[in-house]
Amino acid sequence: MKLALETGAQGYVPKSGSKEELLDAINAALWGKTYVPAEHGAKLNEIANIYQPLSKREKEVLHLLRQGKTNNQIADSINLRKRSVENIVSNIYLKTGAANRKELMDL
Repeated sequence: MKLALETGAQGYVPKSGSKEELLDAINAALWGKTYVPAEHGAKLNEIANIYQPLSKREKEVLHLLRQGKTNNQIADSINLRKRSVENIVSNIYLKTGAANRKELMDL
């Protein structure tokens, strides 16, 4: 679930979820919000809230950062200039409140 949220999923509904839960999740996604059922705990909601403001590209770069890739490696793998990746990483820091890569890894 965590990986799905990190890479852009708008929410999570378990197989055992009710019709109402599914409708709530769909409505949340339509409004640009992230849906995670309460029984899956505050931690997943916290994760969802951290990743919600990130763009698809920022989520992609964050996923690669968490794999230990350097800016150069990320730039090569997604066909961007290193400077573009550096800008994206800066935006990720701003949006998540992380001060460095270690803090990003701990999110």
